[in-house]
Amino acid sequence: MRGEKSYTIIYLFICLFLIPCIHDIRRVTTQPIENEEKEEQEAERKEEKTAKRTRNNSILASEDQMDHQRNLHALARLGIATTPVTRLSKYHVHDKFQLECAYAHLLSVSGKVIQATKLFMKWLRVINQYKLFPCNNPRAEWYFHHFYALHLHHKCDTLVQLNMVEQPLQKAYSHYQLALKYRTESIEDLFHFAQLCVLDEFKEYQKAKEMLTRAHEIDKRVYVIQHGYQPLMNLIQTKLSEKENKKEQKIAK
Repeated sequence: MRGEKSYTIIYLFICLFLIPCIHDIRRVTTQPIENEEKEEQEAERKEEKTAKRTRNNSILASEDQMDHQRNLHALARLGIATTPVTRLSKYHVHDKFQLECAYAHLLSVSGKVIQATKLFMKWLRVINQYKLFPCNNPRAEWYFHHFYALHLHHKCDTLVQLNMVEQPLQKAYSHYQLALKYRTESIEDLFHFAQLCVLDEFKEYQKAKEMLTRAHEIDKRVYVIQHGYQPLMNLIQTKLSEKENKKEQKIAK
């Protein structure tokens, strides 16, 4: 009986003390190795992420630079870029903003409405997202509103057919207003805004007359005024006369 008790005590001692100690020793000896393996794996993952990010950045930078160079070449061919492309220093965001606005305008004028709209809307998303322009130059802000208003105004029918922009004329109206906020004496904005106000969507004939008169007073030698002032003024006068006649007819009835 005593022998059995002693064996039982020894067995309990082994179960309660020795086995946990062995597990602790094994854990202590194996844990550093496991930690090293985890650290190595984590380091490898970080290196892969860094390499991937670097590759992506280089790809984006090269594509960005290619877009920039393509825009510059297009402007140079049209006589807008006076500085040779090879002499241009590294550009910044605000440079790209202004270049792409000008390029979008050229695309619009040449009938490439889809490409022009995509460029304008790209920067419009940036402006709406960050609630500011990519530069602090008021002229650049006028630049965008001016060109985008012209695009929405004169490519209205195509934009509606393509279903790319909702209510382009109403949006053009807003952008003309913003353009004139930054350049109150912009003859082109005054002239084209007057053209817009005469349309049946607005019928703001008196406002159109005031803006056209103002543009003529600023400088009547500008091309759009020399060739467009009189026809547009005649149209406005006709519309005002028709409006006045309708009023008189209503009063007479």
